[in-house]
Amino acid sequence: MLTVPVTALLQRGEPGGLLLGYSLIGLALGALAPSTFLAELFPTRLRYSGLSLTYGLASALFGGTAPALATFLVRRTGDALSPAWYATGLTVVVIACVLLVPETVGRPLDAGSDRASTLRG
Repeated sequence: MLTVPVTALLQRGEPGGLLLGYSLIGLALGALAPSTFLAELFPTRLRYSGLSLTYGLASALFGGTAPALATFLVRRTGDALSPAWYATGLTVVVIACVLLVPETVGRPLDAGSDRASTLRG
């Protein structure tokens, strides 16, 4: 949700602002590391494939098209912050999706896999 203010801070180009802005981006990316969250969405026997496939597809789809989309948005709107507004919109969608995922605390991580169900009886 800090995407627009951080982008505005980075666009100023001041050394202190750059340090603060990139530090905030690093903290946000570190806090949102997808590995644990995504891993828990898949049964044990599918975990590696599911994690790598979803992460790879999302990276290709959103990360791969980001420069072209950012250029399009800036040219279309004339607003240098329009890519940050786009990223903020995506953040809202992602937060809504994450809130809809059921909590897995207290459940075995292999719940849902056919083999684990068979082993438990």
